[in-house]
Amino acid sequence: MLNSPINDPKLSPKLMDYIILLIKWRRFIFVVTSFSVIAAIIYTLIVPKVFESKTRILPVDSNSSSGLAGLMQEFPLMGMGLSLGGSASDEVRMILESRDLRIQIIDTFSLLDSFELSTYDEALVVLGDVYHVRQDEDGSIVYTLRWHTSWFNPFDHTEDGRVGAFAEQMAQEVKSILVRRHNEMNQKQASLERVFIERRYLDTAAKLKEAENTLQAFQEEHGLILLDEQAKAAITLVSELTAQQTAKEIEKEISIQTFSKNSPEVNLLKHELSLIQSKINELYGGRDGVQNIFPDLSQVPELEVDYIRLRRDVEIQSRLFLYLTTQLEEAKIFETKNTPSIKVIEEPYVPELKSEPMRSSIVISTTFMSFIMSIILSIVFNYFSKTMQNKEYRDFFSQISWISNKNQS
Repeated sequence: MLNSPINDPKLSPKLMDYIILLIKWRRFIFVVTSFSVIAAIIYTLIVPKVFESKTRILPVDSNSSSGLAGLMQEFPLMGMGLSLGGSASDEVRMILESRDLRIQIIDTFSLLDSFELSTYDEALVVLGDVYHVRQDEDGSIVYTLRWHTSWFNPFDHTEDGRVGAFAEQMAQEVKSILVRRHNEMNQKQASLERVFIERRYLDTAAKLKEAENTLQAFQEEHGLILLDEQAKAAITLVSELTAQQTAKEIEKEISIQTFSKNSPEVNLLKHELSLIQSKINELYGGRDGVQNIFPDLSQVPELEVDYIRLRRDVEIQSRLFLYLTTQLEEAKIFETKNTPSIKVIEEPYVPELKSEPMRSSIVISTTFMSFIMSIILSIVFNYFSKTMQNKEYRDFFSQISWISNKNQS
């Protein structure tokens, strides 16, 4: 059985061995670390510098949908299944991320020639590296334009200023396009809503007139003005007539006992009772085509249901008509006004300092990583150097070589 010197505990390093190893390989560690640091410094000097111009905007929820939204709050069922679109923030972000806006930027600044490209799709991919949009938790939207200098240009401050100014110009152009398009969208939306409300207004006016005519015809047919008051008055009158009828009946019985049945007094009471009964029958629907301000009590329940329905239709249409009249005026005003729908919290600016590369961070991280890697390489090189000098290690590999040669023969 072969004994491998690799597992020999004599070769296992200890802490002191590592310290001695670092001292022994200090030049190697210093050279590797120094070379890496110098390479990092050179890289940070020759790599293009990036200047970025940020713009922070806050979309304003305009009143473009105030009429329609208010209408839906007043009549909740009307809003079911009808969407007025996304929020102002969603609209602004869609514009900023739209292909049309990016193509306008490409055309305005002749980026096809700058990028030496032939198609818009290729230019859009490159533009995606320098143009970024994000939305913060506070609802504001930030878009950033990043532009870089050329390679091997560490100390040309003139180019730095030119690149920074170019990034600011692009940010200004994006803001101009955004404001114009968002205002156009709001005005178009306002126009559509004005047409919608106006159509509803005319339709409601026609329905209101029809409901009023129907109610008027119903009132004329049944002689109604205010059904509740008329019915109450009729019931009161019936009660009074019934009380009078009862009193007359009692008076008649007394008269019969006092006088004869055919006496003038009794006949007069009978005539009075007949008139009272006739009036009561008339109130209960016994009119023979005679117009009366009181409704037929026998028909009051049915009349009341029909009357309530007709009055309800008139009230609903009247209420809706008044509301739409106000909203139509608001829609007309909004359609013609031209107030900004976007607040610019941070205007585009010319950056004075580069955002990349972060030279100090690159140099420090490179120094640390190269130092660690040089120590690891020192341990590895020292281990193999030590094992190659060990006699048992050489004998071990000699045996392996002999077995290999024997198998080949």
